[in-house]
Amino acid sequence: MRLKVMILSVAAMTIVIFAASVWCQDFFKGKAIQILVGYPTGGGGDAEGRLLGKYLERHLPGNPAVTVRNMPGAAGLIAANWFEQFAKPDGLHLYYGSSTNIVEQAFAREEVKYNLLNWDFIAAILRGTPVALMRPDKIDRLKGGKPLAIGSRSGEDTWNAMFLWGAEYLK
Repeated sequence: MRLKVMILSVAAMTIVIFAASVWCQDFFKGKAIQILVGYPTGGGGDAEGRLLGKYLERHLPGNPAVTVRNMPGAAGLIAANWFEQFAKPDGLHLYYGSSTNIVEQAFAREEVKYNLLNWDFIAAILRGTPVALMRPDKIDRLKGGKPLAIGSRSGEDTWNAMFLWGAEYLK
């Protein structure tokens, strides 16, 4: 699974880098790029942001220096709000977030101070699709009309949608 994720990541980054090299030529020479990651060091988002940084550093024309800045808190909300307010739209500041940012904006949370529709989308790293499994002999229990309990940190995690859609499908 990790190999597939890495291959997809490299493929996506290759496309982005190729497009950037055609458009940018020497734009990045002698400059530094900062990638803002809204999650703590050591996690999946951090690892992906750092992988992207190493790739950009080696393959962007002009070989810019790339730094990764972690700004954890509120599932990326603090970093996304900071990026909206302070990051310059100069091509040297990138935000590495997750689909949680989309869900928070879609739910119109009061704390969301960013508008992703105003940001330029560059690429995505696909981690795969979450899967929920159930023993066939337990499916009737779901159809019994009793409410289905789903555990979640906030109720807005995107993987929870799978359970909610499944519950809706099973009525």
